[in-house]
Amino acid sequence: MSQSGGVEETFRTVHEFLTRLSCALDADAMDDLIETDLGFTHYKALLILNRHGNALSVNELADELHLSLAAAGRAVDKLVGLSMVSRREDEHDRRIKRVSLAEGGEKAVALSIRRREDSVRDVIAKLPSDMRADLNSALLPILAGDYLSTPMCSDNVRTGSATQGLAAATSAATR
Repeated sequence: MSQSGGVEETFRTVHEFLTRLSCALDADAMDDLIETDLGFTHYKALLILNRHGNALSVNELADELHLSLAAAGRAVDKLVGLSMVSRREDEHDRRIKRVSLAEGGEKAVALSIRRREDSVRDVIAKLPSDMRADLNSALLPILAGDYLSTPMCSDNVRTGSATQGLAAATSAATR
């Protein structure tokens, strides 16, 4: 295998890696969804609210879900009924309804994230220790840079704390 690092060659390698990793994680994600008795839209709404970390208007949530305001409102109604989100009036404009994760939604998202993290740990643990160390060494400078910044990722995902967490997890996995 060539070590050239060309864009297409690297793309094929990274794509194959992410495809295999995704396959390893998809079954767990589906189990999480099935256990909650929620549809994809409801589950995605919980993940969006968790990612934002603060209340969103129903309109903002609709935009992120790529749904009409009416459809997003129905999704919020179901989540409120399940005690997974809370809805309140905006403090500046009573016409605007804001939604945020309730305790039930926080628990569901935390469980899903914990399961996904455990699945990634399981995949990493299957690698020989020298490969884990090489993977860690390759990823740390990428994560330390601003190469992966996107509007979908919050700033706390791209900070050193995430990089340190990855380093600690990978370091523990190499032991």
